[in-house]
Amino acid sequence: MVKKSYSQKLAANGGKAPLSWSLASGTLPSGLKLSSTGTISGTPKTAGTYDFSVQVHDAAKPAHTASAALSITVT
Repeated sequence: MVKKSYSQKLAANGGKAPLSWSLASGTLPSGLKLSSTGTISGTPKTAGTYDFSVQVHDAAKPAHTASAALSITVT
């Protein structure tokens, strides 16, 4: 909901800790951010549906990478 605090922790199975998350493409709703530890949080400012992709890298040498397409709908 617009102007309502939001927090969601992303999860991945496997990989060597620590995991590092980043936005691969698209945009999050204005007011939200993705931390490197995988939490999307903040207070969305604008209603709409937002499609984006995230990537996660593990600490292995060489690093393993995975990605996922996600969507958030703000009402």
